[in-house]
Formats: sequence, structure tokens, C-alpha cells
Amino acid sequence: MENTSNNIVITKLNSFKDFIDKFKIEEIESSDFVYRGLKKETMKLTTTYIRECLKNDELPGIKALIDNFRNNIPTEKLTTDLSGDIALQALGQHHGLPTELLDWTKSPFVALFFAFADEKELGKDFNEDNNRVVYTLNKVAIEKVNKSFCNSDQNTIQNAITFIENKLISFVDYCSKHNDRQKAQSGLFTFLSSFYINLETCLNDKYKDISLNKYLIPDKERNECLIFLNKMNINYKTLFPDLDGAAKHVLMGTRINGYFKSHI
Repeated sequence: MENTSNNIVITKLNSFKDFIDKFKIEEIESSDFVYRGLKKETMKLTTTYIRECLKNDELPGIKALIDNFRNNIPTEKLTTDLSGDIALQALGQHHGLPTELLDWTKSPFVALFFAFADEKELGKDFNEDNNRVVYTLNKVAIEKVNKSFCNSDQNTIQNAITFIENKLISFVDYCSKHNDRQKAQSGLFTFLSSFYINLETCLNDKYKDISLNKYLIPDKERNECLIFLNKMNINYKTLFPDLDGAAKHVLMGTRINGYFKSHI
């Protein structure tokens, strides 16, 4: 079942297997898209920094936050590829630091994992018809629109100013050598002008001809979906190749019956 709201195309799937079947083909045919999984269909595409600002009035400005992060990184890990603020935000984002970056992945199946990884919240708004969500966004189409705003003859600084003035979405596909999590997750980011509180609003304003696809998948299939993805070697251990990932992988196995038996 499919419907459209503004430029968001919403598709409600009967099963996670429908998603798997669709993107087994599309992932091979196209690398134009990026993907993001969320545990609730009501969640907006908002950065962690914006979400934290809405909860914490005393949160420092992003520049001060990044400078403080830089000053607290162990000296041996503060290499030249972490000299820029965006590189530091990319690293910090994967370790819980609120940033102006929004996580995406080049893999639809990694996005599916993140949609289902967290356990459901049995709050007052929960019901058996709740859905997990995977967003897909056409990166190539976004970049084509961006080029229309920028002059290829201009220098990089001037183009950066043009992006800010036109409040565009830009992609950050940079990974420092210390960011093993980003590498494992085939991760990249969107950077959004602070003029907008979420990506949906920016798309509707600046990219009217580009659709954001939103796939809704039944929450009740969480365990079955994670067992299936584990068979594909998509789990906490592989996506977080460190001690935290190993611990979360073991914990998930204790909470989902048959999880470890599924891993081949």
C-alpha cells in the first residue's frame, strides 16, 4: 500500500521479507540511493544536535562542542585526517556525540538492521500495529540539483558559501582511519543548513521534484528480521567492530531466542 504526503512516498509493507526481496534487486541495479533506518515511523530526520538542543537549553554551540571533543581525544588518535571540524563530527557521531550530521548508509540491509535493533518501547502510544521505518533518498538526484546552484568555476570556499546561502543538503562521504564503525556500516552523512530543523522540510522547500521514500515494516517482526540479518552477517559485532559491538551482539543473543543458532 502506497500513499504520498508532500514529497514523501510512504509504502506500507506486509513483511520485512518484502523489503529484502525489493532491495536485493535494487541494490545490484543502482548505487544512487542512501538509506536510514529508524525505530519509529513518527521520528523525523533530525540531527542528534537539534534533538539534544530541544531537550537541553544549556548545550554549547556546535563549534564549542567540537573543539571540546578535539581537546579530549587522546593525542595518539588526533591524527591529521581529524584536523577539520566535519571529520571530527563524523567520528564523534559514531561515539554518541551530538552533531550536525545525519547518519545514512549505502546498504539497505544495514539500514534495516538499525530500524529493528532497539527493542520496542511499550509506552502509552504503543500498539501492535506500530511500524519500523527505512528511508531511502536519491543521492545522485540531490547532487544534480546542488550543481545547479554552484558554479564549477568557483573555488571551494565560494561554493561552500553558495550551499549555505541556498540552504542546501550536502553529503559528507569522508571517513577517518580511526572511524572503523563508519567503514563497517558503509556510512556517510548529510549536512543540513541550520535554517531547517529536519531534512523533510528542506526537501519540500528546495528539492520539490525529489521524493523521499519511507518504507513501513511491522514492528512485530523484529526478532525474525534480526535473526534473518544475522544470517547475512549483519549484526552488532560486524557493524561495531569493537568491544561495545561484541557486548551488544552477545546481549542481543540472550534476548532473542534462536539468534546465535541462526549465525552461519
